[in-house]
Amino acid sequence: MYMPNLFIYYAFTKTIVFAFIIATVPSYFGYFVKGGSLEVGRASTQAVVWTMVFIIISEIFNPINIKLMIEVKDLKKSFGDVEVLKGISTSFDKGKVNLIIGQSGSGKTVFLKSLLNVYMPSSGEILFDGKDINTMTRDEKQHLRSEIGTVFQGSALFDSLTVEENIMFPLDMFTNLTYREKKEKSFRSNRKSTP
Repeated sequence: MYMPNLFIYYAFTKTIVFAFIIATVPSYFGYFVKGGSLEVGRASTQAVVWTMVFIIISEIFNPINIKLMIEVKDLKKSFGDVEVLKGISTSFDKGKVNLIIGQSGSGKTVFLKSLLNVYMPSSGEILFDGKDINTMTRDEKQHLRSEIGTVFQGSALFDSLTVEENIMFPLDMFTNLTYREKKEKSFRSNRKSTP
């Protein structure tokens, strides 16, 4: 069950705990330094090591398991007769940095848009914490998207949408505005960006 306030509370608490550790441990070691620059260097090293130990310990005893793991199983996506994704299987684990690299036209963007559910896969599964995105309700998808940050290269827009649809996209996902209100906001936003 999703509890956004619990996650916010945890993030806030974690920030305060880490700030406290980072501020107090070096201060403690610095307070008891005697001697010259060699002793200051040793105290600094000890402070860094003990700060990292305390941070690791605090993560081990983390009361909230915030883990967004993505697992992709035999993902295929075709456009007409052209099969772009040909059975991709992979996983993205918490705490790991992943790169998706390949030649131009190899399907990187199609893969990412499939993960975001902009494109529906032809077949295969995309699991977020074990739940298939294709079986999620609209509200579950909306919540999931609110947890995922996406930055397009070169500030690009969705090439499959019009400018107006690109402007309305986050309004559709994160507001309860009527269609007319979204159109008005889109029109005003588009007018501001026109020279």
